Amino acid sequence: MNGRIKSYIAELPLLVILCVLVYVCNICAKQTIAYFTPLSLRYDSPLGGEEALAARKYAVGKGDEKRFWPTFWREQTSEFTAGWNTASAPCIVYSGDAFLVWPERYIYGTAPSAEDPAGCALSEALAFRLFGVKDASGRTLEADGELLTVRGVFKGESELALVSRGMRDIKSWYNAVEMYGIQEDDAVTIAVASGIGTPSLVLKGEVLISVANALTAFPLTVVVIFGLAQLIRLLRRLKAPIPDMAVFTALLLFALTLPRLVSSLPGWITPNRLSDLSHWSSLPAKVGSGIRNFIAAAHSKRDAEGIILLLRQAVLCFLTAIIAVFSCCKWTLKINNRKFSETPDISHLGRNTGTG
Repeated sequence: MNGRIKSYIAELPLLVILCVLVYVCNICAKQTIAYFTPLSLRYDSPLGGEEALAARKYAVGKGDEKRFWPTFWREQTSEFTAGWNTASAPCIVYSGDAFLVWPERYIYGTAPSAEDPAGCALSEALAFRLFGVKDASGRTLEADGELLTVRGVFKGESELALVSRGMRDIKSWYNAVEMYGIQEDDAVTIAVASGIGTPSLVLKGEVLISVANALTAFPLTVVVIFGLAQLIRLLRRLKAPIPDMAVFTALLLFALTLPRLVSSLPGWITPNRLSDLSHWSSLPAKVGSGIRNFIAAAHSKRDAEGIILLLRQAVLCFLTAIIAVFSCCKWTLKINNRKFSETPDISHLGRNTGTG
């Protein structure tokens, strides 16, 4: 018995590592998902501030502000000056919700509001370079000759600034529009009707959000499959009708939970009918197209950051899955070896019977 306890204790470090990796995978998934809005419209031709204002007036006139209230943005390189310190760094100029264009956690202050025409936010790296301290909230700087007030500092090791434009600003221009809570077809239709035109590219964030969720579930799925396989092996050895009852119970539970599982999937995955084979056959092409669109649009720092986070999560989740498979195989071999060592030697009984 003491030998068994020692063997179980010896497996604890591997089990702890596996649990920590699963927890880290979930944290990475949350960070990755935050970078992908459900829909992002990209334009080759710049959208003027007047077009952005007209689109919002269109939403107000239709009483559709809750469903269609876009956030406009563009990315550029700007020159920043604070006293004697200067820096050339990427800058996201936006009008709308700051967290839709850069969803990082703020360590000082907060993001400029949607009605703030002279506010900005800095990454902690850029704040330290310009002011020598990370808490630069309330200080002023110049961005391309324009005087701005720092409203907040967000977490980030790379230099980046967010510059807010008021809702009624008509001097700025943008080439990207973030939308939330609206389907792709409706978004394009409303975009055309509101005057901002047909986008050159539509990025479906739901695709990569689903990929991130699937990557997180992958290691746990490996463990569950292993557990079910061991359970089936155990039930097959029993001589009672318990296996049939267990299979029936498992199928019943699966049937009861299937509607909830299907309803939790995003709309672009779930068809109107589960038997719609054409939908399922075209699903891999939709996923591949969505990923290719994001890779094609990853020239901006915002898009590249999301792709890097997704790749980091993929590596981490596959590493966790490999450790899970290794652990399952190791435990299976240990169980089988223990059973073999505990099997009594009855070979002498056959010899005794033969001599008799």
